[in-house]
Amino acid sequence: MTCRLFLLIGCLLPLLGGSKLEAALKVGDPAPKIAPKKWVQGEAVKEFEGDKVYIVEFWATWCGPCVAAIPHVNEVFKKHSKKGLVVVGQNLGEDEKTVSAFVRKMGSKMTYRVTVDDEKGTMGKKWLEA
Repeated sequence: MTCRLFLLIGCLLPLLGGSKLEAALKVGDPAPKIAPKKWVQGEAVKEFEGDKVYIVEFWATWCGPCVAAIPHVNEVFKKHSKKGLVVVGQNLGEDEKTVSAFVRKMGSKMTYRVTVDDEKGTMGKKWLEA
């Protein structure tokens, strides 16, 4: 069985220079490894497993549409996690303290895995430039 990956970028493309980017990943390409600076919630994804479906959502606390989507993403995660869905909320451009406080405040509305990128946005850029 092949691994399926969904990438949600939303309003963060301009932050990553996405206005000039073409789709870097094509159907059938292997996804880049998830290698954030820190996992602030949930277990680390060390490698993609073929029997699971992955959603990697790039977000920020200041992004209104991103924050509004979190409870909806969480509902999808709760509904399908027992069938192998893994959701990773990859924060971009913010420090660990800000993200950790936000995740605690969200509580039961954000129960999936959450990571923090480094100061250079390496994780987000790697995924877009893969």
